[in-house]
Order: sequence, then C-alpha cells, then structure tokens
Amino acid sequence: GLGWIGRNNLLVTPQYGAQVRLVTVLTDYPLKVDTPLNEDCGDCYACLSVCPAGAIKERKEDFDHIACYKKLDEFRKKYNIGHHICGVCVKVCGGKR
Repeated sequence: GLGWIGRNNLLVTPQYGAQVRLVTVLTDYPLKVDTPLNEDCGDCYACLSVCPAGAIKERKEDFDHIACYKKLDEFRKKYNIGHHICGVCVKVCGGKR
C-alpha cells in the first residue's frame, strides 16, 4: 500500500511522488500486510517531456531500460561520478498531492 509503479518505472507515492528511496530491513518480526493502492499516474505525463534519454513512454510497460541506462552511463562518464544517477523524472513527479 505504499504507492504504484509509475511511467518512470519507479515507486510513486501519493504524498511524495517518486522522491522515496527504500532500503532493505531483514527481520523475523511479524509485520502487518497492507492492501495495494489501486492508483496510477492518471493524466500526469510530466516525466515524459523531461527525460533526457526519452526512455519514459505513456505506458509504464514500454519504459526503455536500455536507453535510460545508456544516458546514465553517459552522465557518469561526463561528470566523473561513481554512480549511474539522473533524477530528472524524480524531480518533476509529484504523486497525487
């Protein structure tokens, strides 16, 4: 029940959009299972026009992982950074605030 997978293939939450990062927690504590959110990006297409790789499409199933990775690799080399990172789609994604 945290959110849904958006057109950018990232977790999108109603409150924070795609500006959420999850980590792994290993536990044997009995956790309550929540129900999935029945939501999606609706009429929002903000991430399509800003994606520098053109990887984001209208249908999340058509996301071009290879184009995204190639652009991230290009950024990594151009700016001499150690990680494949962009974040442009994350910045424009507002969820349903």
